[in-house]
Amino acid sequence: MKSLLLFLSLVFVVSNHDLPAAELKTVDDFRAAAAKANTVLTIPDWEQTPKTVEAMMNDAIAKANTALDQIGSQDLKNSYV
Repeated sequence: MKSLLLFLSLVFVVSNHDLPAAELKTVDDFRAAAAKANTVLTIPDWEQTPKTVEAMMNDAIAKANTALDQIGSQDLKNSYV
């Protein structure tokens, strides 16, 4: 979680400045700051094609539906509500 927050902070800082192309930073430019914060800076492995995005989305929906089915199938007679 710490590395994700660092990554998002760095993305926010870089995205809110109009830097000329010669001044753009790379991930390697931020590794020293990450090491100083005792964290590892990595680039997320995002889906790269519409097909993989759709597959990820369908998987997330299926997992959510399974969880909702488990909630809906609970026996409320023995509930302490």
